[in-house]
Parts: sequence; structure tokens; C-alpha cells
Amino acid sequence: MVQLLKAYEGHGIMTKALNFLITYGFMTLKLHRLEMKIAKGNTKSHLLAKRLGFRQEGVLKEAKYLNGQFIDYIVYGLLEQDK
Repeated sequence: MVQLLKAYEGHGIMTKALNFLITYGFMTLKLHRLEMKIAKGNTKSHLLAKRLGFRQEGVLKEAKYLNGQFIDYIVYGLLEQDK
């Protein structure tokens, strides 16, 4: 899990960092597919995933128990040929 301090949100830091990791994964590591799992209510991360070209593929219902409740995760995928 990667989290950015609130003071640094909105400056494009996470977008730049993830773009670097995506490029590194596909170009250097020769990966075919990347995947993100994001908690259902994390709106900013969902928007970031879509902006980076990830596509929503499914939902992991009640995948994690946190703070006394079960949380759904949305699964996003990105294939090398789609980047």
C-alpha cells in the first residue's frame, strides 16, 4: 500500500511515480499485466487508476476486515498492449 501525505496531494507526485513504475514494469521487467486493488470508497485512487489507463475488471466483495467492518476492493488491470 502506498499513501501520500495530505500536504502533497494534488501535485501529480503519485501520477509521476506510478507512470515510472508502469514503464519500468513493462519495459525493464517485461511484464505483460499490471493490477491495482483499491478500496471501494477511495475515490482519488480510482480516478488515478483510470487516468493511468487501468480498466476496472471486477469487485472483491468484503475482501478485507478493517476497523470493525468488511471492505470491498475494486480490481483494475492494465495490459502492456493497452499502454
